[in-house]
Amino acid sequence: MSDILEPLLPLQSWYDAGSSREVEDQIIRALLNSRDLDEGFLSPRLTQIPDPELLPHLRASLELFWQVAQSGRKLLLVGDYDVDGVTSVALMLRFFRRMGLTNLDYFLPSRLRHGYGLTEAACDEVLAKEPALVITLDNGITARTEVQRLLDAGVQVIVTDHHEPQPELVPRCLCINPKLAESRFPDRDISGVGVAFLWLAGLRSYLRELGFWQGNEPNLLEHLDLVALGSIADQVPLLGVNRVFTRFGLSQMTQKMHEQDAGPGFYYLRAFADRLKVQVFDEQVLAFRLAPLLNAAGRMGDAGPALEFLLSTELTQARNALKDLERLNGQRRTRQEKMLTK
Repeated sequence: MSDILEPLLPLQSWYDAGSSREVEDQIIRALLNSRDLDEGFLSPRLTQIPDPELLPHLRASLELFWQVAQSGRKLLLVGDYDVDGVTSVALMLRFFRRMGLTNLDYFLPSRLRHGYGLTEAACDEVLAKEPALVITLDNGITARTEVQRLLDAGVQVIVTDHHEPQPELVPRCLCINPKLAESRFPDRDISGVGVAFLWLAGLRSYLRELGFWQGNEPNLLEHLDLVALGSIADQVPLLGVNRVFTRFGLSQMTQKMHEQDAGPGFYYLRAFADRLKVQVFDEQVLAFRLAPLLNAAGRMGDAGPALEFLLSTELTQARNALKDLERLNGQRRTRQEKMLTK
């Protein structure tokens, strides 16, 4: 007999006697328990998001960031060319601009020129931008040599990543990753943009302690659209905190799509929905329609157009950026077909 069905046997006689809400609830609980799930699986709540302080080195990284930000020195975000990496950079840029930071830049490696992550070629580009602090997003956890090169050049580094660490390759800097051995965070399998969101949640609380916001604290939940998009595109399990991020992120996307003036950073939703006749954003739309368009830019060599689309400050800009992505996706398909027919 199936192990899944066995927990239901005590309920069978009650169910046969006549279904009731109480019996149905017990059946649902038994099914969830048989899969090691709780009722939060069916009804995700924002209160289920664990404390970001459970991530390793979070407080120290926030203090380092604030020292650099207060000094006015240059901050550089180093992402990746896939959807998870691009949404991570977009999320950070949205938040930091909301904070009023101006000495801010980003670098997205080219798949063809730099390869994945913080490579030696990418370090050349990073050092040329002369940052005081580099924050990696969705990469860096195995870049010990490259990070050391930056440190030796006087550049401070914070690594935020979600990939599997290799002890001998973990950089000697502040690393924020739920998969590190010292992590107390309960969810290991979260996306890079999920780690970035949690880091920003920690930063918002840290700045609240310092009295920075003065009653004008931003609502981070408004940015869960990017977390849902990056998480679904990266195919992380939609359990635990990922399920919370995705549930509320999809709701946020659908809401913003219908707003006439959603504001900078949200026009991409309206442009995409109008172009592809989308009525509701769900996981199917993100996984099979939006994510492939964004990925096409990075796969053809430069993820810049994808980031421009996500950060569009007006609807016309978003529509033009979407046309560029559709063109790149067409080129990707043509190249793929040629490779398959050879």
